[in-house]
Amino acid sequence: MESITRTYGDVEKINQKDFYNSTGKKIGDFVLGFFIGLIVISSGIFFNMVLRLIGLSTGFGGVLNYLATPNISLQFLLLGLLIFIIIKAFKKKRRFIGIGIIIAMGLPILLFLLLFGACLVIIGVGGVPF
Repeated sequence: MESITRTYGDVEKINQKDFYNSTGKKIGDFVLGFFIGLIVISSGIFFNMVLRLIGLSTGFGGVLNYLATPNISLQFLLLGLLIFIIIKAFKKKRRFIGIGIIIAMGLPILLFLLLFGACLVIIGVGGVPF
């Protein structure tokens, strides 16, 4: 049984073949990257929803629209953070963390496209069913 410091401590000193010697480490890194991506993406969405709810509940929606510019900047900052983490993970030979983040970023887009396609099939294109 390996110790935690051997498993996750000195990654720079361990080459990729030695680190990923079991499937459990690959799955653990993938899940870690996936949840990092989901947490970062969810925090950006949550911040956007809070700004919108404050604007609706106070009646200052027009004033809070000026806050949309920092919100867009926050989204790009979070995207840059995710890209930085992906590059850092690949450089440290922990590629499954980067793959997990990439999957977490693409999953909402894929689900949206599937939902949109299902709505088009059900409703029909242009109001006319197929």
